[in-house]
Amino acid sequence: MRFLRVWTCIALAALALPASAGPIAHREVLPNGVVLLVAERPAIPIVVVRVYVRAGSVYDPADAGGLANLTADLLTRGTSKRTGPELDRAIEFVGGSLEGDAGQDGAAVGLSVLKKDLTLGLDLLAEVLLQPVFPEAELKRRSEEIAAGIQRSEQDPQTVAGRAIAELIFRGHPYSRPVLGTVESVRRLTRDQVVAFHRENYRPDGAIIAVVGDVTRDEIQRELMARLGSWTGPTASRPVIPQESKSRPLPTTSLWSTGAGAAARHEIGTGVIGGMLFATFFGLLLIPVFYVTVRRVLGDKLDEVTRKLHRPGDPGESETTNA
Repeated sequence: MRFLRVWTCIALAALALPASAGPIAHREVLPNGVVLLVAERPAIPIVVVRVYVRAGSVYDPADAGGLANLTADLLTRGTSKRTGPELDRAIEFVGGSLEGDAGQDGAAVGLSVLKKDLTLGLDLLAEVLLQPVFPEAELKRRSEEIAAGIQRSEQDPQTVAGRAIAELIFRGHPYSRPVLGTVESVRRLTRDQVVAFHRENYRPDGAIIAVVGDVTRDEIQRELMARLGSWTGPTASRPVIPQESKSRPLPTTSLWSTGAGAAARHEIGTGVIGGMLFATFFGLLLIPVFYVTVRRVLGDKLDEVTRKLHRPGDPGESETTNA
């Protein structure tokens, strides 16, 4: 019954999307090189913004595993204008969310606020993206928490097996290393390393900003340029990501290592990345629609239904893009 309720809400949310197969988003490149994707949804009273940068774990130095993840995690723990708790209070006071996270290929900062609070939300977004200070105390606290989480994950056979498979398949490539790093590597990370990683990898060239909600493309372009127009990257080129080592081939019983297997691996990798980008943007479209639809359908009963769903123990050049 619980899953039926959830999927019913999702189905109702999907009905709120445009029925035609017309354009779902407008795409343009801002003067500083940022790619802007905007899906105007005036019927939705919230705005969701996600800034993606090529600052994932593939750019971690070999002896600094987990650096990308820790850098993204610390973005919201203090800026030159606000402390971490002050950032938390500011975004929570308006019922919004602001957080950073990193994966293998990139890192992202996500913002979700009501339309009336968009000015504040974008101010906070620009602060954490461009002016983080990475407090030493927060770095030590978060690195210990991450290290403890890694230690706990080593008791999970599925996690251990996944790491072993990654080392086997992507031998010699950064994909072979866990995004979180290891217990030892995370505890060795310093503030100087985090500051340098942010300076070298959080840059507008290659960045993508996806926006969905009650906002026009002209409005959001104007607001973003007012805050991120001065965002520039270092003159140095990006680090070269090492290719997989060929000195230690995989076992001959595996078709994954050479020939058709290598071609298949490339195709699968390309498909996965493309699918992730589509899923991310479609997810941005669906989240606000889902919220509004549920609110309209359930009205005052939303809190009661939410409590039932969240039971104790649950884990917590301008162009147009077509569907």
